[in-house]
Amino acid sequence: MHYYKEKKFIESLSVWQLKYMSSMFLAEVERKELPDTIKGLEKNLRKVKLALEMLKLDEMRKAEDKKSSKTKKRKEAAIEAKIGTPGKRARR
Repeated sequence: MHYYKEKKFIESLSVWQLKYMSSMFLAEVERKELPDTIKGLEKNLRKVKLALEMLKLDEMRKAEDKKSSKTKKRKEAAIEAKIGTPGKRARR
């Protein structure tokens, strides 16, 4: 079944063949570990993308709050101008 594990087979190999076989086994180990690494990286990438989206949403909210604050001040100023009542004075 596992012919490569038999002593006679291993003794029959040259140094070059043993090195080549060793490299093949190491590559197989790397190949098996690679999918786990990829899954971990994909998970981290999803987290980073989510964090970026949250930052963008926060920036959009701040910009919207700032815009609505300015709009509110403009509306108040327009009402004050029509009614003729003085608004709040700026601090000196």
